[in-house]
Amino acid sequence: MKQMGFLDILSFGPDGWGYVLMMGALVSVALAVLGFLL
Repeated sequence: MKQMGFLDILSFGPDGWGYVLMMGALVSVALAVLGFLL
């Protein structure tokens, strides 16, 4: 397996880390917004 670059990871690479990072970022933003509103 070749080493993937940062852009490849963000492009939802074969390892699926891009999806995990994207979901993690969305969850973090959602929690921050909820915390701010509450």
